[in-house]
Amino acid sequence: MFRLRPIPTLVFAPVLALLTLTAWVFASPIGAGPDDDYHLVSSWCAGPTSEQSCAPGSEPGTRLIPVALDDIECFAFDATRSAACQGEQWSWSISNLAESDRGNFVGSYPPVYYAVTGLLTGPDIQASAISMRLLTVALFVSMTTALFFLLPTRLRPSLVWGWLITTLPLGLFLIGSNNPSAWATLGVASSWISLLGWFESVGRRKLALGSVFVVGVVIAAGSRGDAALYVGLGIVLVLVLAVERTRKFWINAILPIVMGLIALAFFLSAGQSESGLVGFSGGSNLAPGDGPAPGSDPRQTLSLFGLFANNLLNVSLLWTEVLGDEWGLG
Repeated sequence: MFRLRPIPTLVFAPVLALLTLTAWVFASPIGAGPDDDYHLVSSWCAGPTSEQSCAPGSEPGTRLIPVALDDIECFAFDATRSAACQGEQWSWSISNLAESDRGNFVGSYPPVYYAVTGLLTGPDIQASAISMRLLTVALFVSMTTALFFLLPTRLRPSLVWGWLITTLPLGLFLIGSNNPSAWATLGVASSWISLLGWFESVGRRKLALGSVFVVGVVIAAGSRGDAALYVGLGIVLVLVLAVERTRKFWINAILPIVMGLIALAFFLSAGQSESGLVGFSGGSNLAPGDGPAPGSDPRQTLSLFGLFANNLLNVSLLWTEVLGDEWGLG
């Protein structure tokens, strides 16, 4: 008599993850993410409709962008307002333009995230933004699922628990958003553990883990300048963990060294990397935290000690705000 084999419970994990993240994609209104006006504009300016929706403005650092993108954050960071501010009279057309200096017009961020998501831009702002979010969700689920089956058994708990602990709840929100931090998080977390698996594997499994590592480095370093630093730190730590006084180790180390240099190139080419040296300040078309605005008073920039002290005192906020509602995100 023919009997159906029971389906392993593990098979449902990627499906459930996909459904959960897709729910976040649609539950979070367009414009709910951190600096969505900046990031969505940057994607449109890298897309096929850029001639229509990102024409040069009256000054070198400005562009003529869709009005909806300029005002899309009408409710973010304000816990007393809802997305109802994008009411029935809200125009999602890319034809109505306004001049803005909010965008990646001077290379503050690396170009990879905007170049890829720009391919999904079009005349329908909402459909394009949702498509970008779904792309990120698909990347997350596919890369994490691939890693689970490719990694040595002893590393699988680190992969699963690492994601569960660090993505609830803010991580889920970011992965389902239009923020390049989603790619930065995915790339950094995937690259170090795939590299560790690369040193411990052989054959086709090794090649597959090496491919995931390369993709992780590119999407992380190509989305945020600071993510390139985190990728580099992960590479160094894995090299320390895997180091052996053998010829095989040095042959295996060629790939991470090359990718580390590529990450360094992304970091040096991104204006955002200045934030690590000069701290946060606003203005102009630099992203938040990208350095002093042109013409601003340099005395307002924190000194090196002041920056260190400020960061040290605010470390606890990184945890409380991830687990709480201090940021007022949508």
